[in-house]
Amino acid sequence: MSSANQSVALRNLPEALTALETADRDALLDLWREVIGAPPPKNLSLPFMRRALAFELQCQMLGGPKARTIEDLNRIAAGSASRASVGTRL
Repeated sequence: MSSANQSVALRNLPEALTALETADRDALLDLWREVIGAPPPKNLSLPFMRRALAFELQCQMLGGPKARTIEDLNRIAAGSASRASVGTRL
């Protein structure tokens, strides 16, 4: 997203999120290229694009997940998440 467009979108985050709900496929594809900075993968559903764009806009405005959270998610995705041992109290 260009800095001019980004600042407008981010200053009006609630409006941008509301606009996502009614945007058509072409508008979402254009917004994806602007916000994400890359072409969208093929065959994305409209609901998924809306959720992904909403997340990215919020991250740009409010800050993304903490580094520790990203590390934990990557470890879980790699299948090396910590496991509870016998006797662990939850």
